Order: sequence, then C-alpha cells, then structure tokens
Amino acid sequence: MAVGFLIEAVALGVMVAADDLVLFVGAALVYGIGLGSVDAACNMQGALAEAKASRPVFGRLYAAYTAAAILGAVATAAVLWLRLPALSAIAGAAVFGVVVAGLSVTFGDPYITVRTGADQDKRRHRECLPVRGIVLTGSLVFAAFVVDSAVASWSTLYLRDGLASSPTVAPFGYAAYLAVVLLGRLAADPMVLGWGRKTTGVVGVGMALAGCLIVAAVAAPAAAVAGFALAGAVAGLLVPVAFSWAGELSPARSDEVIARVNLFNYGGAIVGAVALGVLAGNAANLGYGFVLPGLALVAAIGVLRMITQGAGPDSVGVEAS
Repeated sequence: MAVGFLIEAVALGVMVAADDLVLFVGAALVYGIGLGSVDAACNMQGALAEAKASRPVFGRLYAAYTAAAILGAVATAAVLWLRLPALSAIAGAAVFGVVVAGLSVTFGDPYITVRTGADQDKRRHRECLPVRGIVLTGSLVFAAFVVDSAVASWSTLYLRDGLASSPTVAPFGYAAYLAVVLLGRLAADPMVLGWGRKTTGVVGVGMALAGCLIVAAVAAPAAAVAGFALAGAVAGLLVPVAFSWAGELSPARSDEVIARVNLFNYGGAIVGAVALGVLAGNAANLGYGFVLPGLALVAAIGVLRMITQGAGPDSVGVEAS
C-alpha cells in the first residue's frame, strides 16, 4: 500500500511539472499502476480487518472511499473558485499521498504479519485458490462497476445533450448517484448484520436494476435523475458484500484472492464507459444504452442465486440467507 501511494505521489508530481504531452500521459499511466496497487491493497487490508473484527466492516471502509472522492471534488472546485492554478489540486494530492504512505508504514496493522508467517506459508502451499468463488464474487464486482462507470461517464452528457437539461440540472444525475452510493455503504454493515449478505446484495441489485430501467424507459430529466440515484444502490451495497465474501474464500491466501477479484472492477469499468457509448451512438439514445448495465445486473441476480453455504474451498458464502 505504501509503495502504491508513493508511486501515485511521484506520478502526480511529474504531471504537475510536465511541459510535454508525452511525459504527462506517461505519468498518468504510472499513476494508474499506483492506483491499482492501492486499490487492491486497501481491499486486502479490509479483508484482514473484517476477519480480525469478526463483524462486517467493508461498508464503512467503502463509505470512507466515497466520502474522500466527494471531498476531492469539492477541493478541486474550491481551487478553481479561488482562481488558483488548476494543477494546485494535483500537487496537493501528491503531498497527501506521501503523508499517507508514511502513515501506512508507521501505523499499519501488524495482523498482516501473522497472516504471512511461516505456518501460513505452509498452509498456503497446500491450499488451492478457489477459482469458482473468485469468478462468482468477481462477477458481482464486474456488474456493479459496469453500472458505476456507465453513470459516471454518461449521466451528465445524457441529461444535458440527450434530454436538453440546463447546465445547472445536468450534474444532478451523478450527484444523486453518489449520494445513494454513500448512504448505501453506510447502511451496508448494519444490513448485513440484520439480513445477511445475500439479501443485502439482492436489495442493492434490485434497486439498481429498477433505476436503469427507469432511465431507459422514461426520457425525462426528473425520471433520469431518480433512476441514476437508484442505480447507486449496487455500488453502495453489492460491492462491500462481494469483497466481504471474497475475503473468506481462502483465509490463508486472502491477499491473492482479493487481488484477483479486484481485477473484475476494471473490466466492468471499461465495459460501462465504452460499450454503452458505442451501442447508443449519440446522446439522444444514451438512455436506451442503460439496458446494458441492466443486463449485467440481471446476470448478477443469477450469480447471487448460485451463492450458497458450503464447506469446500471452492464454495462461496457463509450464510444461506
């Protein structure tokens, strides 16, 4: 995690100082490597924290992630409002990355050293990776990020150009989406305690599916904003549940399992951002394009039905609810 934050910080610093487009793009690619490392490491640490706490924590961890994204957007807006150089926000993020890298080394959870000790290494060599479980939980993550990327990439454009909303109204689709994502993640842990992970995941998928269908079926700004808001439930509820499941697939190799499941979110992000736009063809048809994330959610319902209680290394889930 610390190395990932340092890679991000260095890349951001180069982006601030770069006076050449090739150098800037190269630094952005390196930043992506750091971001991927931090993303996977945070989920690994979350799995360890949840195992140590013996209670759901992923919802709150992802809520912090969403809150940080909102704070970053607000900070960037403040920089522009104060008429500071636009790259000031990136420079500030680079400094913050160095600070967090130092904090993660200084205050990192020593529990991880227990999980990678000699005894665990012996068990690790004997235990195969749970491929079926990785594919199932990864599929849930994939579906959630198809929706997430589709809304992030196309909601504002659809409201502004497809539905002729005012520039003031157009961003509200994504804002409503983020609000529900944050609320969902804050509610995820209590819901898992009360209803179980499977039911919590079904609620998130069902709400998001309804939202995508509303966007596709009703070409009106108010309906689109409401639909985008409902779509936020899948990232709010299903993503924490999926990574919680993944962390229990193979406790001795949870870091490797999480790293593999984490890859599915990038595939989902690419499909949501690219395929929807290709299928729609123009802004007016973007609403119909939200049938695509809807289909991903229908597939996720099928995956949730397959997740049952089991004792084998390839099984997924710890409750049948």
